[in-house]
Amino acid sequence: MTDQIEDTFFEDYLSFEKFPNSLYYIAPGFDFEPLWRMSHLCDTFFYANLYYTLDKVQTSIYNQLQNSKNVEIVSLEIDERFDETTHFDLHPNFRKHFKEASSLLSPTEQRGYINTFVPALHESQWMITVKLRRKSTDRIITLFYFTGEGLASYVALSKNGASAPRVICTIQSGILERPNGLMSRLLNSFEKKPLLWIRGFEETSDKWLYSDAFNEDNLYNHVGLDFIHEWIVPASYLGFYEDAPSRRFCKGFITQQTFDENLQIPKVNVNNHVIHFNGIENIQWRNNNDHRSALFIFKNVYAPFETILDKCDDVSFWEECLYPSFRKDSSKECIDFLRKIDSLNKYKEIHFIPFGMEDEGKLYQDFFNENHNAQFHMYLHRPMDFYDLKPGQ
Repeated sequence: MTDQIEDTFFEDYLSFEKFPNSLYYIAPGFDFEPLWRMSHLCDTFFYANLYYTLDKVQTSIYNQLQNSKNVEIVSLEIDERFDETTHFDLHPNFRKHFKEASSLLSPTEQRGYINTFVPALHESQWMITVKLRRKSTDRIITLFYFTGEGLASYVALSKNGASAPRVICTIQSGILERPNGLMSRLLNSFEKKPLLWIRGFEETSDKWLYSDAFNEDNLYNHVGLDFIHEWIVPASYLGFYEDAPSRRFCKGFITQQTFDENLQIPKVNVNNHVIHFNGIENIQWRNNNDHRSALFIFKNVYAPFETILDKCDDVSFWEECLYPSFRKDSSKECIDFLRKIDSLNKYKEIHFIPFGMEDEGKLYQDFFNENHNAQFHMYLHRPMDFYDLKPGQ
């Protein structure tokens, strides 16, 4: 492949136009969980990382994705001559933008930044491009994993905040996920801001050092998304656990503006079934002898038990209904069970809190478009739950 063809190829793939539909992950390590959690919001995933060799990352990609139950590798390409100045769609004033962004750093942060990243200046640069199919939803997504400093690459790809990814992810960097810190200041200075900021930390014996990731941030001040399924990486980002699988605790945060906009959409109707976006706390039932209703919830349901028990005929817990096969990440198991209950023709209404991966709302929408005996009501707790099911998304 000639340099001209190669440059054209990368200009197409790392263009400014792709950034608004992307997830941008700073220091991802070997964490590929977002690929099967955020495919409903993003079709492109930018992973900016330093200090890992090409062989090590390529091996991790094959080990995790080649036989994954969640994704299928469609194609994989490697470029060992990656360089931001030729492969990014840069703004003519990108050097000035870097200087402006660096002014947001305190003197202490600037010293830490230099000490951390200057040694990487002589590291070889490369990029792995992986096209994937999300199995359960049949979506096609693309992963760009490249060697690059995360903040500088963000400034470059966004053209100094003129655009923003839909999702930004900072987990266990030790610095960026801290609220009201460097990342928050950078995002606040930009015109365009991500819809969702995923922050988190790894479970360690020193967990208290990193738990401030969930503290209140002045800009992203609402929890928009919980992750109820285990978020596991095969190797820790922390050096002393490098070869051991690690569990991560993550939440997705949104701004006040996004929170207020979501309140304007309390529910939508799909083929005479109802999706409720403001939780189950205000559930109402038409409860009489001729109109029986059923509710399927988790044992840690958000509304008080006594409130629900007073309003419905039959309450069941997912953990008990599907024991011992119950898995919170299996939308198919939930939907298959609901079909079975509906086939009994016992209930006029079936109310439920769904489970499954965060990007599988489409499966429930397809389910509602089938013919059913009962009317289904699905309740979502957080503003960003199954966000793609909201009008206009």
